[in-house]
Amino acid sequence: MARILRGLRAFLYARVSKDQLKRRRSVSQQIDAGKQTADEFEVASLRIYDKDNDKSASVHGKKFREDWHRMMADIAAGECDLVIFWEISRGSRTASEGVAFVDLCSEQGVLVHIIDEGGTYDAREPSDRKRLLDMFNDAEFESGKTRKRILRDKEAIREQGLPDGKIPFGHRRLYHERTRELIRQEPDPVTRDCIREAVKRVRKGQSLRRILTDFNKRHEHDRDCPRWVPAIAEGSRWRHDNLRRVLMNPAHIGMRRDPHW
Repeated sequence: MARILRGLRAFLYARVSKDQLKRRRSVSQQIDAGKQTADEFEVASLRIYDKDNDKSASVHGKKFREDWHRMMADIAAGECDLVIFWEISRGSRTASEGVAFVDLCSEQGVLVHIIDEGGTYDAREPSDRKRLLDMFNDAEFESGKTRKRILRDKEAIREQGLPDGKIPFGHRRLYHERTRELIRQEPDPVTRDCIREAVKRVRKGQSLRRILTDFNKRHEHDRDCPRWVPAIAEGSRWRHDNLRRVLMNPAHIGMRRDPHW
């Protein structure tokens, strides 16, 4: 295990795969712990990469992790001496990405500190390299097990004819008052009307931009106003991508997406 010297240039990478409320609480905790570690190591500088929040780092992740690739480029440019993670899975849950990261750190002589383990590793040392690669392999393995379990549970729910996953915009779910078991999913009286309106307007040839601009303006009205339109999600505005996604959702006609697509 490597020894930390004072005055190093440090990078801190913080991320969480799912942050449905967009509160960044987990990321903030990682940053606080990373800053404390940087202070203890008396680093010369600390650069934080935290823009990949709510993006999966598994082999099944579909969102591009811009900050991860930016950090890799900055390491390759020789701008870093030490990379800090809360745990290795915050960096990646993919063995291939782990190999690329460890190889790059070895080439550039960059140390890796894992806060959760309390260990600092030098990828140029065979034993440290093995430990880092083992952690990335373990992260991918755990991610695969979790995905398999989730798919199995969802399949069991589908066999019962019940919906699974997030509640689609425009719908709501009713639960038994005592057992809290799901009874059914049905159109939501608060959000369904704007979907119906958007569909009618698209069929008349109106552009998505015109519709979303109108929806965003009308969201500023009082809720009692007949022209008020709900937001797509708390704190989010209507955009081309989310309006299109809502309109194309097969749940509106009682169908599901294949989870393996």
